[in-house]
Amino acid sequence: MGATFLLVVPEEEETLETAKQFYRYHVQNSEHDDDLEGVFEYEQVKKRLEQEIFFMVYKKPTTAVVDAGEPSMQEVQYKYEDDDHVVRDPEGLNQFIQSLETARENLQRDGDLFEGKDRTIEMCINLIEFAKKNGYGISF
Repeated sequence: MGATFLLVVPEEEETLETAKQFYRYHVQNSEHDDDLEGVFEYEQVKKRLEQEIFFMVYKKPTTAVVDAGEPSMQEVQYKYEDDDHVVRDPEGLNQFIQSLETARENLQRDGDLFEGKDRTIEMCINLIEFAKKNGYGISF
């Protein structure tokens, strides 16, 4: 699946309602998305859950975003992951956010921050903040 921020929740919370809570949180904190029904990723999660396939709330940053981040997102994963390869520690989640914010700054400085990349960074940050606020984890 490549570089992906995946929301990890307890099995009993792998529901459309949990997904909806995240995407509502995202829309409330977004400069790019202003309507839940207009968020492509939400429509995909909803479709998978309606077909009883699986729960997967995630966002894939581009290679350019991952490479521009500091500290290294992979290093954050390795340093803070638990035995299930999930980062639940608030400090580790904060390090992911710092890496994404640094990536945004570096891409902006280099003239390589376009709306698509900025929207991706925004959704990744919102996903991590949502996990942190709700006691969930992130797998990268």
